[in-house]
Amino acid sequence: MIRKRLIMALAALLPLAAMADGDAKNGRLLTDTCLGCHAIENYRSLYPMYKVPKLGGQNEAYIVAALKAYRDGARPHKTMQAQAATLSDQEIADVAAYLLSFVSAMKIDLSSALENKMKRNAVKYPADKYRGRFK
Repeated sequence: MIRKRLIMALAALLPLAAMADGDAKNGRLLTDTCLGCHAIENYRSLYPMYKVPKLGGQNEAYIVAALKAYRDGARPHKTMQAQAATLSDQEIADVAAYLLSFVSAMKIDLSSALENKMKRNAVKYPADKYRGRFK
């Protein structure tokens, strides 16, 4: 049983060695728009309604295959097709290499940043001042 699991784990790592041509530094520059949806904890899109998956630490081969499928129109999702449409094969490999560099799903703490922004906006735009104005 343990031997079988070890073999499966090693087999899962084989695609990583084959995909070593991506440049994670360039991938970081290309993923700014990705973070808008894929780095938010428990984010759900409005239409179509679904939970947006985390990409950090995802299998590199999967990211490459998914982005190519979006780019080529084989995988349906208008927003992702638009994002992938401009990416070359090398840029897709770079994005995948960058996302693989995360040990766990997107190590970005947006909750505290959003909380601070909400507090600042509450001071700038107090709810009592605007209550009932837009009815």
